Amino acid sequence: MGKEKDIKAVDEKPSYLKDKSAKNAIGANRGPLGVGDSVSEINVEHVESADSDASKEEKKKKGGFKRHMRRFWFVWLVGLIILGAVALPILFLLIIPAIAQDVLNSSKLLLVSGVVAEPKPDSVLLTVMSALDLKGFTVRTDPLTLDLFIRKFDNNDPFAKVNIPAAKVHDNTTLGVKDQQTPLLSQSGWQQFVNNVLFLDKGLVSVKGNTNAYLGKLKCPVWLNRDLETPMLGKFPGFTISNTTLLLPNKTDGTNLIANATLPNQSVLTIYIGRVTFNILSGDMVIGNASIEDLVLRPGNQPPSPVSGILDIQKVIANLGSVLSTQADAIRHGYLNLTIQGTGESYNGEVIPYYDNALKQLTLTAEVSIVGVLASTIHNIIHGNGTNLLSGLIGNKGSELSSLKELSDGTDEEPDMSRLFSSDSAEVFKKLLEPYAV
Repeated sequence: MGKEKDIKAVDEKPSYLKDKSAKNAIGANRGPLGVGDSVSEINVEHVESADSDASKEEKKKKGGFKRHMRRFWFVWLVGLIILGAVALPILFLLIIPAIAQDVLNSSKLLLVSGVVAEPKPDSVLLTVMSALDLKGFTVRTDPLTLDLFIRKFDNNDPFAKVNIPAAKVHDNTTLGVKDQQTPLLSQSGWQQFVNNVLFLDKGLVSVKGNTNAYLGKLKCPVWLNRDLETPMLGKFPGFTISNTTLLLPNKTDGTNLIANATLPNQSVLTIYIGRVTFNILSGDMVIGNASIEDLVLRPGNQPPSPVSGILDIQKVIANLGSVLSTQADAIRHGYLNLTIQGTGESYNGEVIPYYDNALKQLTLTAEVSIVGVLASTIHNIIHGNGTNLLSGLIGNKGSELSSLKELSDGTDEEPDMSRLFSSDSAEVFKKLLEPYAV
């Protein structure tokens, strides 16, 4: 009994280390384990104690960093100044200009319109308007001199230069020059440009030049070196000859053929050509010549250009078999195939070599309605000064033409040709052409 009391007295005696952290001390009397003194709780308290030590270490490091900055702030300041002195020039002289150049290179540049006027052998009056889209940027530019050239031709030497004034570019902006007297710096380059315009459906005009662009107060040198693809004349798709009329008798200058020629212009260029002359061919045989005065090619659908010329009727009659053979298929479909082949050009009486050379290579073919030619010719005889020819026709043929004259008198309407074609039209026109075939 005495031993049990002694053991109980020891167990109930409180430990002199009362806080829980002291229970981890080696050799200490930790006292009895309480209800909450499980192994898991002891581990949690140990972790919390470790976290507390880490927090103290972090505070110590922060304090050390502050002391370091207080002692060496001047060194850091000098270092930042040196870094800025190196980085800022790179930023302003390399990075920002490179960004500006990339924006310019990726922007859309289109040829909106152009006018080539007052052609001379060594110069033209030039208007060039282009659209530049900088995709939301706003910049100012210094005056810009642009070289115009055909890339990969004649060592990229410019055939002309255009001087574009200073401008403010914002989003889609139109830039260019108007009515600038422009010397032709390379005849071969300009000739190539003219040939491309005349014969290609689409062509490239290259431009290059450098200027300064300003983003606010920031000045950035930029280069422009681009190819502009633009529609060209493409040998006038849709070319037509209409209102073809034989003048009987001839005019005093020998003109016996008039017509209208439509030369569609699918490009954005307006080109002042001047006087154009060409041969008229049936197959490979030249049967006449004609000309267009003061030819101006404007974009889109333009009014027909009056054509006047001389048809070699004697040659046609002498080679009628060959002509009919060449035209046999076309005649079966009611028309003639007439080809015009350029022979020359002049502007205000002066031959312009680059146009003259290009037009001499141009050959165009059009379908001419046989009925239309006959109708226009008879209409001209009835309304014009060829009424005396009617008296030279005898029999039914003359009376039918006379009745057509009476039908058309006092009206602007075309005469009814059905009665003419119900007769032997070949005999009628043979009679009409006899005086001009000798």
